[in-house]
Amino acid sequence: MGQLKPLLPWAKTTLVNSQIETLSEAGVARVIVVLGYAANEIAPLVRGPVPIRIVVNPDYDQGKTTSIKSGLRELDEHAQGILLIAVDQPRPSWLLRRLIEQVSDHPKCIIQPYFEGKAGHPLLFDSSFVAELLEIDEESFGVRQVLKRHENRLQKVPIESEVVLLDLNTIEDYQKACSDMSNN
Repeated sequence: MGQLKPLLPWAKTTLVNSQIETLSEAGVARVIVVLGYAANEIAPLVRGPVPIRIVVNPDYDQGKTTSIKSGLRELDEHAQGILLIAVDQPRPSWLLRRLIEQVSDHPKCIIQPYFEGKAGHPLLFDSSFVAELLEIDEESFGVRQVLKRHENRLQKVPIESEVVLLDLNTIEDYQKACSDMSNN
C-alpha cells in the first residue's frame, strides 16, 4: 500500500478508527485490536468510543492465524460471541448490526454474510468456538477449516450489498473503494 494500512484515511478518520466506530455503532461492547508490523507507530493512534484492548502479536509474520489467536487469548470470559473483522475489510454498522441480530435466532452457530452466493466477511462465531479457534494454523487453512468442519452450524445471511466482499488488498482496491464511497 505504500503506507501503514490501518492508518489509511477512511470516513474522515483512519481505517482502524473507522472500524472501531462502526463496531460501536453496531452495539459491540468491547474491541480487541491486534497489531503486528509497526505496532509502536499504530497503537498510539488507535481510539474509539468503546473500550479497546490493544494486543501486539510478535508472530504476525507467520500468518493471520497468529493474530486471530492473539486476540482470542484476550477475550473476556463472559463474551457471547466473536466478530472477526480485518482492518482491510471495512464494514458499515448496519451490516454488523444485522449479523449481531442473527445471534439470538441462531445460538451456538457461525454467522456469515453472503452476496449473490459469494461468502463474505466478517464472521461471527459463538463463544463455544473459542477453544477450537485457538487451535487453527496456516497449514490447515485457519478459520476456513473450522467453517468446513461445522458446515451444519453455519448460518448464511443473505446481504443485498457487495460490501460484504470488499477487501482492500491493493492500492487500486483502496482507491476504488474511496471513489465508490464519495459517489454514494
